[in-house]
This record gives sequence, structure tokens and C-alpha cells, in this order.
Amino acid sequence: MLKIRQLQLRVILDKEDCKNIVSNLSEKYDLIIHGMKKEYIKRLGLKIDQIDEWIMENFTPQETKLLGGDLVYVEPDTVMYFKVPDEKELIEIGVVGNGAAKEFKDFAARIKSVISDALEDSEQEWEPVKQLNPSFNILVDNARTVIPGAGEVSAAKELVDVSSLSLMKIIMEKDSTFLDKLTEEVELPELDDVIKKFSDLGLVNSDFALLCSKTGQQLLRIPDSSALEDISRKGFRCFICGASYSDEKLVKSISCSDFGKKVLEDDYWFMVIALDALHSLGIPYEDCLIYTAESPDTNIFLNINNEAVMLQLSNRRLTLDDAYLINAHIAAYKLNYLILVSTSPVSALMKSHLTEANTGCSIHFIESLNNLAPEVYNILLAKEKKRLIEIMKNMSELTPAPIEKLLMKKLIPEGKIVPRTGLEDVLLTEFADEAAEIAASAERLDKDELVISAMSGGSNSDGFYYEEKSKATGKETV
Repeated sequence: MLKIRQLQLRVILDKEDCKNIVSNLSEKYDLIIHGMKKEYIKRLGLKIDQIDEWIMENFTPQETKLLGGDLVYVEPDTVMYFKVPDEKELIEIGVVGNGAAKEFKDFAARIKSVISDALEDSEQEWEPVKQLNPSFNILVDNARTVIPGAGEVSAAKELVDVSSLSLMKIIMEKDSTFLDKLTEEVELPELDDVIKKFSDLGLVNSDFALLCSKTGQQLLRIPDSSALEDISRKGFRCFICGASYSDEKLVKSISCSDFGKKVLEDDYWFMVIALDALHSLGIPYEDCLIYTAESPDTNIFLNINNEAVMLQLSNRRLTLDDAYLINAHIAAYKLNYLILVSTSPVSALMKSHLTEANTGCSIHFIESLNNLAPEVYNILLAKEKKRLIEIMKNMSELTPAPIEKLLMKKLIPEGKIVPRTGLEDVLLTEFADEAAEIAASAERLDKDELVISAMSGGSNSDGFYYEEKSKATGKETV
């Protein structure tokens, strides 16, 4: 998961301030946009005094939503940025990526030192661009966190299977049941193998009961069948029919263990599955706030890059009455995202109601647990892509390169770059007039052909050579 941190300072800046910021940052960092513009000049073989100032004056488009901005790439797969919106009295900085970006503190300090004279208060501090609603903090006091053990995760994964969950519920409802009777009640292939797996996971306890072969009355219970041999050798007989214990009926008995009851109670296994899925996506258990007050369902609240996300886990069929409670959660905690995870299909009416009643919240439905982690990942990935585009979209106005698409490709492997073609990709605005003039000159030639080729190392100051071939003489001049 991407880590996104956005900060801002309320301040009035101009292009001269942006120029000073770029100049200061260039002393320590390789600025991506500024560096690309320098590369144009280097490739053209131009020699320009005070190149940084010249670039800021000539390479910044006139019509842009930004007065200035730039990016710094730091390992691993992390980008720091600053931008100064034209119509907003602020400067925004941030860091986006998968690393810790230890340099960000210095990055922020450098920028603040450059614009210190423009600040109304020298003690003014950076503040988050996005902030959670204060009501979300109530959850910290009322919610709990759970760190499931490896045994709980293994048991929960076994109970994702509907037939296994149903069998465990039958076993729990009975104080104890004989395996042969359970076989008659449950039509489940390879029942013995399933029971053995339950036993290995600690979900059930198993022992043996010795029954009178005539009356079926229980005589005694033993931990395993080998214990019967010791008892029989000592000469014990059935107190009902007088038969030797070795001749009586020995049946396997199954009961739900305390651990099994814990896993089944309040669908604890469901919560463990969800927590494990989130943990596999890089979200620590400690960051998952669990709340189960008003309904039989479990709610998991997350703060992901200062956006409020709620997963509702429901192991039942939801009704419109449940929708009203969900609406209340969205309104109370100002949720940005809701992921409703249900083991039963959610009706089209309820989906429509939730979506239309909560236009400010992005709502998603997952109706199967078989691929829970990938499903949640796809939702959060789309969220990250949207946020990344929001942050970087106007940065592309400072350069012909599609910055937001390049960063999505770098920071999110699934991101795609849409190819851009045409002169706008290879010519800067400042050279457009020159290109037009060359084209016009070529049209005016009646007999001579003008060929323009880029040199790897040109002899003239523009980095181009002109090859003129006379059609009349066939001679070439350079």
C-alpha cells in the first residue's frame, strides 16, 4: 500500500518565490521536472548563463494552475514534491510511495526557510491537507484491536468453507456427539478427514465411549482405543450384560473445544479472516479499530492516509433496516470509503439505497470470502490511483511529460501509461515558432531541399546542421 502524506502552509507566494525554492532544492536534490528541462538544453547543445533562472522564466507555461512545482525521487520507490497553486494562497508539499522518505523532514525545512519572509508568523507550522473528522477519534477510545495468533488464522481459514462452518456449528450445539450418529446427520464426503483436520487445528476434542452392546448405555469414556486393552486385561466386565469390555461397542465421541467455541462465537473467525487479509496488504493489526456495539456485525475502521475507511463484516442476509445503521456510521464518522463484506448476496435495492444516500462516500460490496485479500486490494488500489492522480495531475502542466501516469507506473506496478504522440511530446512551446519558421522557409524553396537533422555533437550553437542540396548541381553545402 502506498503511503501518502500531504502538508500545506498558508502563505502568499509568487513566481520569484518558486524560482528561489527550485534554486535552493537544486543544491541538494535532483529535481525531476527541472532536470528534464535542463536535459533539453543539454541535448540541443545550448550554452546559457544562469540556466536555472532562464528555465524558470522560459520553460514555465503561461496558462497553468501552478505557479511552480517539482518532484524528487528517493529510494525505495518514493517521491517528494512541492507545488504552489496559482489561485490558492498556500504551498503544498508531500511524499508519496512505499518508503519512509527520511529526507522529507529536511525537504520541508528547506522550503520553509526559503519562504520564511512571506509567512505572517515565523512559528507557523505545516498542517495536513486532509484531516479526519474529529468524530473519527471517538473510535480510538471505544474500539479495540485484536492480534490473532497463527492458530486462529489457520482455524478461521478452514471455516471459510461453508460445509466446514456448518459442521462446526452442529458440533458446538451438541454437548457431545458420537461420530457414527454425526455421519447419519451430516452428508459430508470424507467426514473422518474433516474431523481429523478439526482436531489437528484444536477446534474439537475427541475421545472414545464404551457402550453396552445390548442396551447402548454408556459404560465409560477413555482417551484412546489403546486404553481399552489395559482395562480388558484386568478382567472388567459390563455391569449390565456381563460381557467383557473387549466385546462391547467402542465408538468415537466428538465435542467442541473451548478454542472452537471462541472461534465460532460472534463470528470471531470472520473477523480473523478480514484482519489477516488486511495484514497481508501491509496494514498492521494495531491500525485496525474494531467496533461491534449496535449490531451483530463487526465493523473494522481504518485510517488510510487520512481517509476514513470502514469494513462491515456480515455473516447473514442484510435488510433495509441494516442500511439505516450503515448510513448512520457513514454520517457519524464522515467515512470516505465503505467496504461491505457479506457471506450472503446483498439485494439490488439495498445497494442502490446505500449508494444514492451516501454520495460523499465510495461504497463497495464483496459477497465472497474466497478471494477477500485480492478484492480489498483492488478497491484500495483504485483509491490510491485516484488520490495519486489528484495530487499529480496539475504537475503535468509544467512539462510535456504525463507526470501522474509516469508515477503511477513507477509506484503502482499495475498503473498504465497511455502513449502520447505528436510534436507536443518532443518540442517545447518556446521552439514552436522556430519550427514554424523553418517549415515556411522550406516551402519557399523552388529548387533546393532543406533537410534538418539532429546532430549528436553539432558545430553550431543551436546543435543542428543544415544540409542544402541543389537539384541543379547536385552539390551539397553545409
